[in-house]
Amino acid sequence: MPATRPSLAIAQSLLAPGGAICATTALAEADFVISVDGLGSFVAPLRHADCEALMQVAQASPYGLGTRTLFDPDVRSSVEIPGSFLALSDESWEQLRHAVQRLQGELGLPLESGRLVASLDKLIVYPRGAFFRPHQDSERSSGMLASLVVELPTPRRGGDLVLLDGPRRFTAPSDAREVVAHAFYADTPHEVIPVESGFRVSLTFQLTFEPRDDGPRGFEVRDSSTTEALTRFFLTEVDRKRPRRFVYALKHEYTQAGIGLDALKGTDRDHVALLLGSAREANCDAWLCLLEVREITDEDDDLLDREVSLDHCVDLTDAGYEPAFRDVREPELCISEGTDIAPFYAHYEPYQGNYGNEWDRRYRRAALVLSPRRLALGNSLLASEPGVLASLTKVGRTEELKAVLVDIGPEWFPDPAESRALLREAKRLPEHCAPILLRAPIAITDGEIARDLADLVDVLGRADDPPSIPTTMDALFSAFACTDVEEV
Repeated sequence: MPATRPSLAIAQSLLAPGGAICATTALAEADFVISVDGLGSFVAPLRHADCEALMQVAQASPYGLGTRTLFDPDVRSSVEIPGSFLALSDESWEQLRHAVQRLQGELGLPLESGRLVASLDKLIVYPRGAFFRPHQDSERSSGMLASLVVELPTPRRGGDLVLLDGPRRFTAPSDAREVVAHAFYADTPHEVIPVESGFRVSLTFQLTFEPRDDGPRGFEVRDSSTTEALTRFFLTEVDRKRPRRFVYALKHEYTQAGIGLDALKGTDRDHVALLLGSAREANCDAWLCLLEVREITDEDDDLLDREVSLDHCVDLTDAGYEPAFRDVREPELCISEGTDIAPFYAHYEPYQGNYGNEWDRRYRRAALVLSPRRLALGNSLLASEPGVLASLTKVGRTEELKAVLVDIGPEWFPDPAESRALLREAKRLPEHCAPILLRAPIAITDGEIARDLADLVDVLGRADDPPSIPTTMDALFSAFACTDVEEV
């Protein structure tokens, strides 16, 4: 689905190239030496006898499915040696550190923003016929951003590492004589195709990102065309309404435990930097949020409707409220080319390398959300932040209250019958009057507004600490020009 029309100019302004799906480099020609407890040292390239010896001490490789850790040779048929039994020589670690520095730039992570650090995970052996179906690597620690696969050269056919980017397939290059390192973001689906002859042997590492302590301001990039497009976006009416939020769907997937500025990947990092710079110029608040996508289909699996909501929002600008006050509407949503926001359950249940993960480590779509600060009070009311309306009335900020009511009036008024039912419920629960007032304000309808206002006043009057009723009523009457309202 392309970017919606009001957000098209913003999508077109985000032209940063980002990083490759997979970054590859050869290590230096010096010997790459690895030691295995109980077996001794091995020097690349490995001989057939070396691979046989490694097989003797290895154990079957697990994989994750949801929160479960499973063993099934029809999904993954490799064997592995845990990192606690392995050691690299000092020279090999030095080669690796230089390689990771080169790979970082190819992944689109500027060296001035921080550095990638590799930690050894395991050694994996794929004998003849072994494979691993498409999967994503588990996010096994806080700060894990990418995976590093170091291929130890062995004579073999097949067993290639293949990365998947939508319909595109990228085969990572290998060499029979050189040690080759591949780095890719951990949410990137990939597979190992069956080994036809010989052995595939690789070391796997977690890559965590250690950022420089610059904060969000140091992260921003200023671009006048993006700022102009963002300003126009919030002034453009669609169906006689101006958007309250700009929701930019990111390309990569993130977890609840791992979402944040420091964890952004590839083009997401570039685009968020541009949008944050423009948000500051346009006086907007900003959040990183996870997307929840729900699709409704008929019996033929044809799409009838799609709902997109926000949750687990990270406040980047100390806005003080959550922007998830209702589902995301089509004009608010910007989906860049090549980005898929299909619901989680619509994908295959993705296999995970290593182990099953807890829910806060499950990959989900994410978005950058921007909203003008001039809409903050109205957004807070829509988000049912307790006490916002009461605080306005108590301090006599009547003019500000009127402006906010006019701002959110179209969002606030549900079906009149539903509104009256909620008001009747409010009368039974006076101690909850503030939240109910925020969620179910009166319906302005001919002939019935007096009764609705009377109900509202009755609820407010029986609260333990009511806001100023005259001030509230004055603001309501003035904001909506209710000239036919009887005395209440």
